[in-house]
Amino acid sequence: MQWAYLLGLVAAATAGHVSIPFSRQDYSASAALVKRQASKDITLEALNNLTGGGYYSEFSIGTPPQKVSFLLDTGSSDTWVNSVDADICNNQQLQATLGTCLTTFNQSNSSTYQLVSSDGFDIKYLDNTEISGDYFNDTVHLGSVSIKNQQLGLALQSVRPTGIMGLGLSANVATREKYKTIVDNLVDQGFIDRAAFSLYLNDLESDSGTVLFGAIDQKKFIGNLSVLPLRPRQLATRSHHSMSGYWALTC
Repeated sequence: MQWAYLLGLVAAATAGHVSIPFSRQDYSASAALVKRQASKDITLEALNNLTGGGYYSEFSIGTPPQKVSFLLDTGSSDTWVNSVDADICNNQQLQATLGTCLTTFNQSNSSTYQLVSSDGFDIKYLDNTEISGDYFNDTVHLGSVSIKNQQLGLALQSVRPTGIMGLGLSANVATREKYKTIVDNLVDQGFIDRAAFSLYLNDLESDSGTVLFGAIDQKKFIGNLSVLPLRPRQLATRSHHSMSGYWALTC
């Protein structure tokens, strides 16, 4: 067993916490697509983004709640969902290449949906895939809690069959007008005590685990946890992009 934890985590569980399960899923995109992208000297992370392999969870959006699947991503900060009107979800040829569009969000069926920015959502990932659409506010039902007025991306042009839950820092959201992430609002609305989360894998071969927001479960590990500080200033990468919005540290 092991704990994979991000910085900002403390060595004792806090009073408030929210827990959601996740599962490992493997998806193989078409061989031609993988081969074409893999020839570009991309990293394993980019390849996982391309093929859809990773850890997935579910939560609900809107009133009444609509259940949606998400890929958990610690390298980005925006949480977004495919709209029922997204191109990939209405094109069988795209789905044959990129994967079946399993869950969508129908904004017309939510009484708490509020448009924030039409065409304001536009994010590009490491593998150069791009998702675009609108920003909106709605209620997010996560585990046993309901987060009011959470800003999310609504994908209208998408190359992923499921949405992504970005667990990164709010400084890295894909818009100049910064907004509070799900983790930020869990703190602000009093559901957890601090902006931290932990990931528990039953073992390295397990197909399931747990995300715990605001706490760690001391029964899940043996020994002492080591605490590492986040970098206080920007970290330049080889491509000269700022890393100020990432969980960056010096080892």
